[in-house]
Amino acid sequence: MPDSNSGAGMKYMSFKAFKDIGFTEPVPDTPKDGFKVMINPETFERSLGVKPAKEKTSRSGNSSGTDAGLEAEKYAFDLIFDGTGVAGPKMDGEKLNAHFQTFLNVAYATRASQKEKKKRNFVELSYCGEIFYCKMESMTIQYQLFQPDGYPIRIKVNCHFSSVEEPKKDAAGGEKGKTDKKKSNNVNRKTPNRASIETEKSYDETLEAARKNDSMSVMTCGCPMSQMSSEVNATPYIDYGYSPVSGEYDYTPTP
Repeated sequence: MPDSNSGAGMKYMSFKAFKDIGFTEPVPDTPKDGFKVMINPETFERSLGVKPAKEKTSRSGNSSGTDAGLEAEKYAFDLIFDGTGVAGPKMDGEKLNAHFQTFLNVAYATRASQKEKKKRNFVELSYCGEIFYCKMESMTIQYQLFQPDGYPIRIKVNCHFSSVEEPKKDAAGGEKGKTDKKKSNNVNRKTPNRASIETEKSYDETLEAARKNDSMSVMTCGCPMSQMSSEVNATPYIDYGYSPVSGEYDYTPTP
């Protein structure tokens, strides 16, 4: 997309780092206004491509002209970080190294993420009057012109970035694959209806009546005959269970 920055003066390539693919959460401990390079690259290579369709070509060997979508865009360029003062402000090797580390924190990943091998930053790259949303794909660093203390005063970097897509939104405006926890927790939750409440009430009343009745005192729902008290002389019954038609339990004397 076009770069909204306007005004006179030299425009330098700049980078901004974000944590999310929506480019809404800046990476902590990185410059809020982004990072601007010391020297613009001489060339900026942008590669476009399409995904080939998985189908056979015609007998003539020609392609059918169909494709499976667009490939991610590729961006390639070389940067120079120079502390000699020839093409920018003069600085010693230690300051130049710190300046270069800030570039890595933005365009690649923070020092903590580099040590822990965590994911790269989402990068907003501004150049050529455009804004490119991308991620670093590869970076080759060449250190040159070393000081006696070992610090280089010139660093050349060959950079390769690839474009990224913004997340697709579902009909409700949220990201696909994410579900409302409150909704998901209530999916399998059943509310008792009036019929089930009345059935439980009838069961409790019938069981209580059976306990009060002397002739039925030894009968409890589902209780085996072997567990009944031997002191009570009662007629054995067969429990056919609760009848939803009559609303009572069917106790039938054994022959």
